[in-house]
Amino acid sequence: MTQFKKSLSAWNSQQFDEIFKQEVLGLTLDELPLQQGLVHGSYAISDDLGVMVNQRQEDDTSVLVVTGIFYKSVIAGCNCADDPTPVDTLNEYCELSFRIDKKTANTEIELLQS
Repeated sequence: MTQFKKSLSAWNSQQFDEIFKQEVLGLTLDELPLQQGLVHGSYAISDDLGVMVNQRQEDDTSVLVVTGIFYKSVIAGCNCADDPTPVDTLNEYCELSFRIDKKTANTEIELLQS
């Protein structure tokens, strides 16, 4: 389970957004549902990942952070020697919600419908 301990500790501080972004950028592609958020390409890549905090709120049990994620994708070809398809990166964007449990810092990450 992914945990955002530093973000939870920084909640309600001026440093929260920056600490939260650092924790998101520390995740692997396997931990983020970016592949499911693709619009243009067929394979998500982690080059130039950008995080924008769109919304923050809390309730009795958790902290909810809604983010905009900027990332890249490629259209994967067969990679044959004579494949004329160039490997260009495409810009992608999706919104993810991060629900951080206040007691454990366990974090549920969900792709929001566009």
